[in-house]
Amino acid sequence: MAKIFYIHLKDEKQVMGYFFNDKRKAEKEGSGINDDFEFGLNGVTMGTPTFGRKDVYSGEIDIKKGLLFYRERLTGEVKMEDMSEEDAKSILEEIDGVGAYFPAKLKSGQSSAYIKRQGVNAKGALWSFYYGNILENKKMTMKHIKLFEQFINESKVNKGKIHKAAKQASYPVTLVVIDGKEVCHQELVETPMAVPAAVSVLKDKYPNCKIHVESKDGEVVFVQEGLTKG
Repeated sequence: MAKIFYIHLKDEKQVMGYFFNDKRKAEKEGSGINDDFEFGLNGVTMGTPTFGRKDVYSGEIDIKKGLLFYRERLTGEVKMEDMSEEDAKSILEEIDGVGAYFPAKLKSGQSSAYIKRQGVNAKGALWSFYYGNILENKKMTMKHIKLFEQFINESKVNKGKIHKAAKQASYPVTLVVIDGKEVCHQELVETPMAVPAAVSVLKDKYPNCKIHVESKDGEVVFVQEGLTKG
């Protein structure tokens, strides 16, 4: 069993979670957030140097198997649960939210997760998830490669449509790459002008996958179809 010391910074749109196996490291992080930091905070609003004013939560939790950390979409509630990796994956379809799964003994003794409506950026996690879809780092083999000329022609046809759709979105948008039912990659794009080129790069890297352009409010404004798998 491992003891994890946590610090959560939360507002209506996002939550930043910090996790430590060493209390002194957690205290050092907390003191950098606000001079009045202490363990046992339960939603105390504080000013932070990086994220502005946030509700701060802090404490410790005993983890035996692994830490499932996530934020529910409708309630905004942040949850931490001790369970095995197998059990965590088995309940993802029941969770309407975004989060990550960490080992009980954290990599390098500390980890973090930045959760927004558009996705999650987790450091030290075994995997993260986005509304039931697991995001894992994996190497993808491209078995079906388009001819270069065909790729260029299709890119020219689609770029105008992508840009037109992108101009209707609120920013930043999220490009979500979907392989079957699994989200295998996502990234933020800050401006409409940059979206077509970013989609083209992802289409080259993930030729068999769909690419969704999702507005800041979660609306899908464009879908780039992938190649048919043989």
